[in-house]
Amino acid sequence: MPVTAHRATRPGLPLAAGLLSAQLITTLDTSIVNVALPSMRSALRIPAAQLHWVVTAYLVVLGGFLLVCGRLADHVEPRAMLRAGFLLFLAGSVLGALATQPWMLITGRSVQGLAAAIITPAALALITAVSVAGERRLWLLGWWSAVGSIGFAGGGVVGGILVRYLSWQAVMWVNVPLCLLAIALLTAVPGTPPGARRPWPGLRAVVSSALVTTASGALMLVLSSVTTGSGRSTAFIAAAVCLLTAGTAFMLERSRAEPLIPLPQLHTRALLVSITIILLFGVVATSGLFVIMTLHLQDVLRLDPLWTGIAFLPIAVVAALAAPMVERVRRHLSRRALLLTGLGLIGAGLGWLTSLDRSHDYLTGMLPAMVLVGVGFVPVLVIATEVGTNAATAEARGAASGIVNMTSQLAGALGVVLYLTSSANGYAATFTVTTVLTALAFALVALPAVGDVLRDEPLEENR
Repeated sequence: MPVTAHRATRPGLPLAAGLLSAQLITTLDTSIVNVALPSMRSALRIPAAQLHWVVTAYLVVLGGFLLVCGRLADHVEPRAMLRAGFLLFLAGSVLGALATQPWMLITGRSVQGLAAAIITPAALALITAVSVAGERRLWLLGWWSAVGSIGFAGGGVVGGILVRYLSWQAVMWVNVPLCLLAIALLTAVPGTPPGARRPWPGLRAVVSSALVTTASGALMLVLSSVTTGSGRSTAFIAAAVCLLTAGTAFMLERSRAEPLIPLPQLHTRALLVSITIILLFGVVATSGLFVIMTLHLQDVLRLDPLWTGIAFLPIAVVAALAAPMVERVRRHLSRRALLLTGLGLIGAGLGWLTSLDRSHDYLTGMLPAMVLVGVGFVPVLVIATEVGTNAATAEARGAASGIVNMTSQLAGALGVVLYLTSSANGYAATFTVTTVLTALAFALVALPAVGDVLRDEPLEENR
């Protein structure tokens, strides 16, 4: 057997370590920055109305370029694409660490978001492309998910340690050795054969992605301007830019022979249900919720960054414990039942947080809500993603996955803007709004027409 075939069959530790480093870097960076937000705000004198851009710049660019980078991973050798992504992430981290003005930090975060959009599909493409035995591939994918949970859970603690004992810049500098290590590990990973790659979608796809990103950023500005009352003219101009860029992207994609979103190959009704659930869920229970909790823990409860990171461990632990239970529960319950259960738990947790204005105690004010949201988070994300990725033919499964992931990132960015801009009026109003949005998602899933889309039998009965 040729050496290359042997290496492809047994990729070993370098492949596993390189791929898991990709997942660790992108997930760690999401939570590690949250804990540093108050320190960044003070050091760079970031206005409250602009603070959300530190988080949303990353999410908007990541979401906007996921589709085109997913197609790029089918054209470019994934290992080379990963190296380019790591180098770009390193550059964005250095720019953020050297920031002396808010725009420098936000630009660095935008570069990191673009790098993450390159890294994520390239890593998954490499897992699929190398000739890995079935069990080893499942092992890699299992660890991919586990490292994501570890990165999210540990990011807050690591960020707290770095900010407490070093500075906020350290949460950016920490990415430099991680990226260099990942690049070094990739040198021992085998490449993929040219025949495994699909045609490059063309320059129009890049332009479409840039337009989607611009439209998403303009939408964030509209929401921020309206909720803070910072100016009607700003909101009007941003809304015009949003409509113009989104419309242009739609027309470009409509005229392409191979669009990024191949509608004829997608079961539009199921995909629409999936992205609507993910949109509502992402706004109320992902990045925005964690950012507002971080600010409450540090600004109101007066916890330092380290204890703030530790305070988030319960939600990560319960989510990690709930994840392996979803498959077992699916043997007895349908998708619809799991979605309703998860949304009900999230709604209960958010409802609990409406009293946050009156409660200055972590154990009674936040911890119960964290547990409820953490348990409800997993089934909603898993089932909604399953419905969305299955809403396509085999040839368009990657496109469907990209749409779902893009929706998730952009929903998280919208959530950050909603939480940060509306919290000036008190937590009660903010969490009342998000509780209502969760109730809308619950009502949507309960509709008979949506039930037909979600209809399935428990896995135990399908066997």
